[in-house]
Amino acid sequence: MKIILVRHGQAEHNVEYMYRGLEAYYDPKNTDPELTTAGISQAKAIQLKGKIDVIFCSPLKRCRQTLCNSIQDFNGIEVLLDDRLMEPQGEAYCNKRTEKSIIEKESPAEWNLDGVAEENPFKLQKEGHNQYDARFKSRVLEMGEEILEKYFDKTVAIFTQHDWIAAWFQVFFNVEISPKYGEVRCLEFVNTPV
Repeated sequence: MKIILVRHGQAEHNVEYMYRGLEAYYDPKNTDPELTTAGISQAKAIQLKGKIDVIFCSPLKRCRQTLCNSIQDFNGIEVLLDDRLMEPQGEAYCNKRTEKSIIEKESPAEWNLDGVAEENPFKLQKEGHNQYDARFKSRVLEMGEEILEKYFDKTVAIFTQHDWIAAWFQVFFNVEISPKYGEVRCLEFVNTPV
């Protein structure tokens, strides 16, 4: 089994973070931000080699745009959008996704949106939400185990965000990583780690 983890390209809130700090993430105008010109270039530079059987993608716009700019031909590839691939929910508006009806209009018709809830899962939490809390790690572990079990003989690409990829490496390998914009991490398993 091969798993390819892809972090989205640079998005608008990432640029604002450089001069506004965390305030940029908590600004409602940065709800579900788009890729920047640099982010689009990073996505186009992603070179996924070999056959891909299944793609899982976060429904956040920056991930969908990264996917669409990195792969032009989805012929024969199953694409599944899934809310479980989103960053931890909390105070950061950049992690609030667009409503499902808009995602449906913006996505190719053949993409499977069954994993995108009608009700936006974003809940504004003011109690000092910890981005790596047990609930988030549990969500990453549960989805990871499901993918490893169901697609054990396939090549799976996962387009998601920084914290999700970092949590994957924490829960499965007890390793700390910090993937860059548009970074690709390939993992090959002889036996699944679950």
